[in-house]
Amino acid sequence: MLFRSDLETVEREEGILFSVLGIRGGLAAVNLDDERITRQAEQISESQKITYSLKRPANIRGHLSFGQNDEIWMDVEGLSSYPERFRVPLEGSHNARNLLGAIALAHGLGLTLTEIYKGLRTFQPPPGRSEMHLWEGCKVLADTYNANPTSVEAALETLFGSTLQEGETWVCLGDMLELGSFEESLHRGLADPIQKHGVKHVFLFGPRMKKLEDELRSRKFQGTLAHFDSQEQMADRLRKSARSGDRILIKGSRGMRMENVWESLRKQRKDL
Repeated sequence: MLFRSDLETVEREEGILFSVLGIRGGLAAVNLDDERITRQAEQISESQKITYSLKRPANIRGHLSFGQNDEIWMDVEGLSSYPERFRVPLEGSHNARNLLGAIALAHGLGLTLTEIYKGLRTFQPPPGRSEMHLWEGCKVLADTYNANPTSVEAALETLFGSTLQEGETWVCLGDMLELGSFEESLHRGLADPIQKHGVKHVFLFGPRMKKLEDELRSRKFQGTLAHFDSQEQMADRLRKSARSGDRILIKGSRGMRMENVWESLRKQRKDL
């Protein structure tokens, strides 16, 4: 209940963006799959927004399909007389929704399909955001730019959501920062999605992640559970334990520098 109240405060503050847009003019791409954004967008006129959705009718509607090697394709209605197909450059349905929003806004601003496709071909993700790597036969998602409960859940779904996956599952988490008075409950709350996805091995770093360790132990977590004093120690344990075919998630807030885990793995081959 307290967290919901805090989200309502954030919603009101973020809603100022819409009120300013209404006064100054402009165009907003509105995600109809988020009820809070949809509610705040009621402040502006229909002429000032273009809606998009993966779930419901909208100006721009996306339909996802999945190919080999975890590829995601999206057929987009509303750009022309027939659906246009795009390859989502980053794994995860949350990234597909972000792409759909960018496409909707570009279309609303008058860019042609040729220009939109050209821009997508040149896309390069910022360092630390949804980086997918192959290391010693393991699939590694290094999403180390930032972390909050929602983004951690999205990363878990991206890497471990498929029922067709093989091998062991490893989660390496650093503290989620700037959560205020809710930080303990929100770190403990990560136990739910970790158990939902059947994660086998959980490696943790940072004082706040001690709370998640306590929570998992209280739930009698059956897999490997360890807390480390450094990113290098975590990487060393991974190097000795992970096997080809496993999947590894590395994630934490910017200040935790969890990219050091990946860099350590990348620079040194696993002990065989």
